[in-house]
Amino acid sequence: MFVLSFMLSYCGRTLLAMSGCLHGLLIKDLRFLNQRYNDMRWQIKNEILSLQEESKFHQSHLRLSALNVAAVLSPQKELGSLKNDADALLKWALFGF
Repeated sequence: MFVLSFMLSYCGRTLLAMSGCLHGLLIKDLRFLNQRYNDMRWQIKNEILSLQEESKFHQSHLRLSALNVAAVLSPQKELGSLKNDADALLKWALFGF
């Protein structure tokens, strides 16, 4: 009887220790996965921001080109009118109206 209770006690402590080790490993794995997830989120965010910056640069370049065309077509107009003409040119070039 004593041997049986000792064996059960020993097995119980061993299982408890093993479960603690497994718990520690699971926590490490979860932290690692969480870190990878955060890294991937930052990579995606940085990629989106860089695409937005490229898009802004491209849009600015298009607006300046349209403003240049408007200034060549109507050199006597003031800047406000030229900007309106440039916007109209861009709409026409990009969307057809």
